[in-house]
Amino acid sequence: MFEFTFNISEREKILDHLADELNVTIENDVLQLPPAFGDGYIRREKLPNKLESLIFNFTLADDFWLNRKKSDKEYYVFVCQEIDHDGKLITEVDKSKVEVRDTHVSQMYLVSFLSDLRQFTPVRSRVKGVRVIISPEWLSGHLRIDRMEDVLQRYLQLKARSVHMKDMDMESRELLQEVMSPPLDLHTDIHVYLQNRITMILENFFSWLHQHMGEEKGKGISKADINRMM
Repeated sequence: MFEFTFNISEREKILDHLADELNVTIENDVLQLPPAFGDGYIRREKLPNKLESLIFNFTLADDFWLNRKKSDKEYYVFVCQEIDHDGKLITEVDKSKVEVRDTHVSQMYLVSFLSDLRQFTPVRSRVKGVRVIISPEWLSGHLRIDRMEDVLQRYLQLKARSVHMKDMDMESRELLQEVMSPPLDLHTDIHVYLQNRITMILENFFSWLHQHMGEEKGKGISKADINRMM
């Protein structure tokens, strides 16, 4: 079993720390996994507006625990991923635990660095997807919320109702496939191509989220309830 632990203060060097623990080098922002860990790669890609992303496409050769420590700094991670496995996926957020036994998972969701996060993926799992680290300033501007406090409160409301998670739609699935397998006759810079596809996936998710936030407007929990949740 392999475990990797990190926190928000290392967000720009997450891939470097993982490479150190796997005893491999990163070339052109791509980490090729060693055979003992898996077959495939993790790629670092900078997005417009100072967003940071990781592209992952691999099959695990060992059980894997990802441990992310909580922080007082308000940051979020957008996840778009497909996982095929023959065991169970485990996600632990603080003291809450969810196990998924569906052999195919295809989903998009938003999680906060304000909580401890542990995720387990079993050996032989086929994993492909994108993770984007998002600042509250970007989130506020994109979701058209003026105050940072409102961003956090609305997020907690969505989290409480499990509205922030959704199955991947067909368009996002096709975009993710294009990220995983760029055309051989690509007529533009690979970075521009990847940035475009990932940004479109983000747009799809946040358009959906913004719509649900609009539907939920006026049905929110009180600030006292929010404080108790925190």
